[in-house]
Amino acid sequence: MAYPFETMQYDYFYGLLWSKSITEALVTYLLTQKQLGHWVWNSNNRPTIMEAREFLNQTFHTDYTNIEVLARVKKLKGRYTLFSTMITQSGVVWNRVNNIVYATPQEWDDWRSVYPMSRAYMTHGEPLYDELKALFSLDDGAENDPADDDELIIIVDSDDEDAMQQHPF
Repeated sequence: MAYPFETMQYDYFYGLLWSKSITEALVTYLLTQKQLGHWVWNSNNRPTIMEAREFLNQTFHTDYTNIEVLARVKKLKGRYTLFSTMITQSGVVWNRVNNIVYATPQEWDDWRSVYPMSRAYMTHGEPLYDELKALFSLDDGAENDPADDDELIIIVDSDDEDAMQQHPF
Protein backbone atom coordinates (compact mmCIF):
# COMPACT_ATOMS: atom_id res chain seq x y z
CA MET A 1 0.00 0.00 0.00
CA ALA A 2 1.39 3.40 -0.95
CA TYR A 3 1.31 6.17 1.58
CA PRO A 4 0.03 9.56 0.33
CA PHE A 5 3.51 11.14 0.29
CA GLU A 6 4.82 8.21 -1.76
CA THR A 7 2.02 8.63 -4.28
CA MET A 8 2.58 12.37 -4.49
CA GLN A 9 6.33 11.98 -4.88
CA TYR A 10 5.93 9.16 -7.37
CA ASP A 11 3.66 11.36 -9.50
CA TYR A 12 6.30 14.08 -9.64
CA PHE A 13 9.50 12.04 -9.75
CA TYR A 14 8.68 9.02 -11.87
CA GLY A 15 6.54 7.93 -14.79
CA LEU A 16 6.31 5.50 -17.64
CA LEU A 17 9.85 6.13 -18.82
CA TRP A 18 11.66 6.33 -15.47
CA SER A 19 10.72 4.12 -12.53
CA LYS A 20 12.01 4.54 -9.01
CA SER A 21 14.29 1.49 -9.26
CA ILE A 22 15.82 2.60 -12.58
CA THR A 23 16.36 6.12 -11.24
CA GLU A 24 18.07 4.75 -8.13
CA ALA A 25 20.24 2.49 -10.29
CA LEU A 26 21.27 5.48 -12.42
CA VAL A 27 22.23 7.50 -9.34
CA THR A 28 24.19 4.58 -7.87
CA TYR A 29 25.99 4.03 -11.18
CA LEU A 30 26.94 7.71 -11.46
CA LEU A 31 28.12 7.82 -7.83
CA THR A 32 30.38 4.85 -8.56
CA GLN A 33 31.73 6.66 -11.62
CA LYS A 34 32.33 9.76 -9.52
CA GLN A 35 34.32 7.71 -7.00
CA LEU A 36 36.42 6.41 -9.90
CA GLY A 37 37.01 9.95 -11.12
CA HIS A 38 34.86 9.59 -14.25
CA TRP A 39 32.06 11.97 -13.25
CA VAL A 40 32.15 15.65 -12.34
CA TRP A 41 28.89 17.57 -12.54
CA ASN A 42 28.81 20.23 -15.26
CA SER A 43 31.83 18.99 -17.16
CA ASN A 44 32.21 16.78 -20.22
CA ASN A 45 30.46 13.64 -19.02
CA ARG A 46 29.49 12.30 -22.44
CA PRO A 47 31.40 9.00 -22.07
CA THR A 48 29.87 8.41 -18.62
CA ILE A 49 26.36 9.19 -19.87
CA MET A 50 26.87 6.75 -22.74
CA GLU A 51 28.11 4.06 -20.37
CA ALA A 52 25.20 4.73 -17.98
CA ARG A 53 22.76 4.35 -20.88
CA GLU A 54 24.35 1.05 -21.84
CA PHE A 55 24.28 -0.16 -18.22
CA LEU A 56 20.60 0.74 -17.78
CA ASN A 57 19.57 -0.76 -21.12
CA GLN A 58 21.34 -4.04 -20.38
CA THR A 59 20.24 -4.27 -16.75
CA PHE A 60 16.60 -3.25 -17.18
CA HIS A 61 16.02 -4.26 -20.82
CA THR A 62 15.21 -0.68 -21.74
CA ASP A 63 16.01 1.36 -24.82
CA TYR A 64 17.15 4.72 -23.41
CA THR A 65 19.00 7.20 -25.59
CA ASN A 66 21.89 9.35 -24.42
CA ILE A 67 19.56 12.37 -24.53
CA GLU A 68 17.01 10.65 -22.27
CA VAL A 69 19.69 9.71 -19.74
CA LEU A 70 21.11 13.24 -19.77
CA ALA A 71 17.61 14.71 -19.37
CA ARG A 72 17.05 12.43 -16.36
CA VAL A 73 20.31 13.56 -14.78
CA LYS A 74 19.26 17.19 -15.28
CA LYS A 75 15.90 16.47 -13.65
CA LEU A 76 17.70 14.90 -10.68
CA LYS A 77 19.88 18.00 -10.44
CA GLY A 78 16.70 20.09 -10.45
CA ARG A 79 15.24 18.03 -7.61
CA TYR A 80 18.42 18.45 -5.59
CA THR A 81 18.61 22.19 -6.24
CA LEU A 82 14.95 22.81 -5.39
CA PHE A 83 15.03 20.80 -2.19
CA SER A 84 18.35 22.29 -1.07
CA THR A 85 16.98 25.77 -1.67
CA MET A 86 13.71 25.04 0.13
CA ILE A 87 15.31 23.78 3.32
CA THR A 88 17.47 26.90 3.65
CA GLN A 89 14.52 29.30 3.55
CA SER A 90 13.23 31.06 6.61
CA GLY A 91 10.08 29.40 7.87
CA VAL A 92 10.86 26.00 6.36
CA VAL A 93 12.12 23.27 8.68
CA TRP A 94 13.40 19.89 7.55
CA ASN A 95 13.50 17.13 10.12
CA ARG A 96 16.35 15.17 8.60
CA VAL A 97 15.89 12.15 10.86
CA ASN A 98 12.27 11.62 9.81
CA ASN A 99 12.73 13.28 6.39
CA ILE A 100 9.70 15.52 6.89
CA VAL A 101 9.43 19.13 5.75
CA TYR A 102 7.45 21.63 7.81
CA ALA A 103 6.20 24.98 6.52
CA THR A 104 3.11 27.15 6.95
CA PRO A 105 0.25 26.82 4.45
CA GLN A 106 1.15 30.26 3.06
CA GLU A 107 4.77 29.24 2.52
CA TRP A 108 3.63 26.07 0.72
CA ASP A 109 1.30 28.14 -1.47
CA ASP A 110 4.19 30.47 -2.34
CA TRP A 111 6.50 27.58 -3.21
CA ARG A 112 3.87 25.75 -5.27
CA SER A 113 3.02 28.85 -7.26
CA VAL A 114 6.63 29.23 -8.41
CA TYR A 115 7.84 25.61 -8.32
CA PRO A 116 5.02 23.10 -8.88
CA MET A 117 7.39 20.20 -8.13
CA SER A 118 7.74 21.50 -4.55
CA ARG A 119 4.34 19.88 -3.93
CA ALA A 120 6.19 16.55 -3.84
CA TYR A 121 7.94 17.68 -0.66
CA MET A 122 4.84 18.80 1.26
CA THR A 123 4.79 15.78 3.53
CA HIS A 124 8.16 14.17 2.92
CA GLY A 125 11.65 15.32 2.00
CA GLU A 126 13.85 14.35 -0.94
CA PRO A 127 14.26 10.55 -0.74
CA LEU A 128 17.63 10.64 -2.54
CA TYR A 129 18.98 13.77 -0.86
CA ASP A 130 22.26 12.33 0.42
CA GLU A 131 22.96 10.55 -2.86
CA LEU A 132 22.12 13.61 -4.97
CA LYS A 133 24.21 15.81 -2.71
CA ALA A 134 27.18 13.48 -3.20
CA LEU A 135 26.58 13.34 -6.94
CA PHE A 136 26.20 17.06 -7.60
CA SER A 137 28.42 18.62 -4.94
CA LEU A 138 31.91 19.80 -5.73
CA ASP A 139 34.76 17.64 -4.53
CA ASP A 140 36.55 20.67 -3.08
CA GLY A 141 33.80 21.15 -0.48
CA ALA A 142 32.68 24.44 -2.00
CA GLU A 143 29.03 23.52 -1.68
CA ASN A 144 27.64 23.99 1.80
CA ASP A 145 24.87 21.62 2.79
CA PRO A 146 22.44 23.38 5.13
CA ALA A 147 21.42 20.01 6.53
CA ASP A 148 24.90 19.54 7.96
CA ASP A 149 24.45 22.41 10.41
CA ASP A 150 24.12 21.19 13.97
CA GLU A 151 21.36 23.66 14.74
CA LEU A 152 19.12 23.00 17.69
CA ILE A 153 15.45 23.86 17.75
CA ILE A 154 14.27 25.09 21.13
CA ILE A 155 10.74 24.09 22.07
CA VAL A 156 9.26 26.18 24.85
CA ASP A 157 6.41 24.52 26.72
CA SER A 158 5.98 27.32 29.26
CA ASP A 159 7.52 30.58 30.41
CA ASP A 160 9.67 28.64 32.87
CA GLU A 161 13.25 28.31 31.57
CA ASP A 162 13.54 24.90 33.24
CA ALA A 163 10.69 23.69 31.05
CA MET A 164 12.62 24.30 27.84
CA GLN A 165 13.77 21.23 25.97
CA GLN A 166 16.27 21.10 23.15
CA HIS A 167 15.42 18.87 20.23
CA PRO A 168 17.90 18.49 17.40
CA PHE A 169 16.25 18.20 14.02
